[in-house]
Amino acid sequence: MGASESGQHAVTAMPVSGALRALAVMVVVSSLLSWGTMAIGGGRPEAVDVSDPAMLTGLVMASAVGLASAIALAVRSVGWGALRWRPCSANDAVWAVLMVIPSLGIGYACTAVLTRLGLGSKPQMIVEGMLTTPSAAALAFGLAYSLVGASILEEGLFRGIIQPAFSIQYGPAAGIAITAVLFGLVHLADPWAVVPIVAIGAIAGWLRHRSGGLGAPILFHSANNLVAFAFTVLAS
Repeated sequence: MGASESGQHAVTAMPVSGALRALAVMVVVSSLLSWGTMAIGGGRPEAVDVSDPAMLTGLVMASAVGLASAIALAVRSVGWGALRWRPCSANDAVWAVLMVIPSLGIGYACTAVLTRLGLGSKPQMIVEGMLTTPSAAALAFGLAYSLVGASILEEGLFRGIIQPAFSIQYGPAAGIAITAVLFGLVHLADPWAVVPIVAIGAIAGWLRHRSGGLGAPILFHSANNLVAFAFTVLAS
């Protein structure tokens, strides 16, 4: 097994309060920018046309700016080294790709349960916009962000900043679990997706703990988004 979370003690890490402050910055900045974008495009979330290229681009940028702001705040306190932006070993890369299978299985199981209960589910807002936009440029931008930008920024914040803080304070298992739940809760705009996203967060957290760096969770996140999007396209 690769370097574990216990190695974090040798590296400066944010306290839990600082990690939660960074998370709050992400939520506030992303929410304000998203609401502003939707206000321009229609006012109410249910009235927004996410297929509109400008709307889709604006929502993607809102997410990116919020995440980048949170990471920037954390880096000012602890420096880049604490995030461990290092690649993963070949063995960890294999694990990262293989873990896409249970991740998607949990997602489809949740969809089946929701359908059985008559609640239904649909793609997340940005994914829905990517599936329906008439603009090839907007689709390419959204896809690039999903595969690269979101994978790097979300893992940088959640597995690079938040998880180590909770792991050092409460232990690796609690750190992984708490971070995964927080990761799911920030996606409440798509409530049907929260449980699968918590599962994604838990798997990414385990990979972070197993490998000791962000390379494996970033690879997993990107591969999971790619396969999930491909299956959604095929099913639509």
